[in-house]
Amino acid sequence: MSADYERLLAFLRVFTYKPGWTLKATREWWEPLPYSGPEEQVFLAISFEAPDVDHQDRTIRVGQVVRLPPSVLLESSVLDPNVILRNWIVHVIRSMEMHEVDEWARIDGVPIHDPHAKPKPLDASSLSK
Repeated sequence: MSADYERLLAFLRVFTYKPGWTLKATREWWEPLPYSGPEEQVFLAISFEAPDVDHQDRTIRVGQVVRLPPSVLLESSVLDPNVILRNWIVHVIRSMEMHEVDEWARIDGVPIHDPHAKPKPLDASSLSK
């Protein structure tokens, strides 16, 4: 096992978040498309049970797998590596929570910020000004 993987495993043994949330170190990519980066990669997999926003009588498992960026893995003489790792994990959790806020915050049943909506094309004429 790589030192980075071991470090993440050790950190996750003492890190907790909300009941029902699962955080684990993995070398597997969950996304529909295969990960084609360098061989020795470490990922953080986070998942939790939540009501389905469109069918609130059922729950779904929500999850995300994120590759640990090199900046999190760097040894630093200035910063404690566990502080860097902790801050990054909290940042990933915040982004997942904000995604849920965007799905659930609605006016008359319409999402205020739909995180699954396709972005509108940019008006190229406004870019040249």
